[in-house]
Amino acid sequence: MARGYVGNISTEKDSQGFRTLIHVDFASKKESAGFWTTRQAAKDDAAVLEHHDIAITTAVGERHVCKGYHVEQRAPEEFVIWCEAPFVQRITGTDQPNVPVGGLLK
Repeated sequence: MARGYVGNISTEKDSQGFRTLIHVDFASKKESAGFWTTRQAAKDDAAVLEHHDIAITTAVGERHVCKGYHVEQRAPEEFVIWCEAPFVQRITGTDQPNVPVGGLLK
């Protein structure tokens, strides 16, 4: 198991407009993760992620639901969310931006 830091969260309505789908991008390094400016905002969004079945595909092609989200202070007024899961590292050529993402789940 490896740590995956929440890099970006986006939402969209399903094709029928009834459910909200949550998409989470994970980063392998906390320096590349998105951040929240308060611990409470990060905890609130971590609780929302915990409630939903955020799934990844493992190296062997199986579905894994991410659970056990944690909040960690990275720098003053920067809090990141992470969980442990069997992440597959992908090389994209660029790191995810280090930007605030708090409040997107509201």
